[in-house]
Amino acid sequence: KAERLYKRALEVMENVYGPEHPDVVMYIEHLEGVYCDQGKYAKAEPLCKRALAIWERAYGPYSFAVDTNIDVLAEIYRKTSREKEARPLSKRATQIRVKRWQILNREALSLGEKKQYEDALFTAQTALQLAEETVGPDHEDVVALLDTIALLYCQQAHYEQAEEFYRRALAIIEKARGPDHPDVARSLINLATMYLAPKRFEQAEPLFKRALQIREKFYGPNNSNVALLMSDLAAVYAARGHYAQAGALYKRALTIMEKVFGPGDPRLVANMELLAELYDCEGQYYEAEQLYKKALPIMEERYGKDAPILLTSLDGLAQVYRKQSEFKPAEVYERRAARIRA
Repeated sequence: KAERLYKRALEVMENVYGPEHPDVVMYIEHLEGVYCDQGKYAKAEPLCKRALAIWERAYGPYSFAVDTNIDVLAEIYRKTSREKEARPLSKRATQIRVKRWQILNREALSLGEKKQYEDALFTAQTALQLAEETVGPDHEDVVALLDTIALLYCQQAHYEQAEEFYRRALAIIEKARGPDHPDVARSLINLATMYLAPKRFEQAEPLFKRALQIREKFYGPNNSNVALLMSDLAAVYAARGHYAQAGALYKRALTIMEKVFGPGDPRLVANMELLAELYDCEGQYYEAEQLYKKALPIMEERYGKDAPILLTSLDGLAQVYRKQSEFKPAEVYERRAARIRA
């Protein structure tokens, strides 16, 4: 009786919408389900293939409907002792799910950039659920999704929730890759960076230290990735008032970056300015002045003399001149900074 009803309903819908319309698929699938329940797989198979083809044309190869129909077709093959034909379908279904959660992850990040956090979290959590169902909750492929959810919580200053996801990601990647892998360093940096916003510097410091040890071991001591991480750790030392340790690391980082990029490269400037600020805090005004003077022409050559990116060096120079009671040069830099801001 069900078979007759669904056949009739399918005929009606085909006459209304045409045989290839997506609205017809529900009735194809109902009839297919009846045949499967009756064990009539020879009749179910062409209906499943037809539904699959319609969904692919309508929504593309990575849609949920395509994924579901591939699973059904693979199961029909298994029920009819055609495991060899079922295996590539199951593999394709897994590839589709991976692609789907990657697409969802990108959508979540995009929504986060637009500050649509509720939608972003829902999308990211949907991607995570799909990944966990496909590869398991402790597979390294879920790490990127955990990082996305943690980042979305960070963007909303929900640091406790972010910490939970970053720590879970770290545990998974440590188990998968070993404690000294660069991907472990990346997870350590994510967690340490999260601690900076709520000023939990004591917790950030050992994480940055461990990440630095991993990178030095993997990349060698004279690598830009090592230098950037030295600067991060130096900033933590500075925030905790450990100026000697901070200064030593900033200098090491700057030396490495000069070797890697050359002494006039703009990528050195942020480190110069941070070290100059540290000298300023310690009352070493002459040393701060020299660094700002070195940084300023590098940025002028790259961005022009009126670029807002020059303001850090201009403000820094004005400040250190005033602290040395050299008011005329201080006013020159202050006026120039004011023109840029205007």
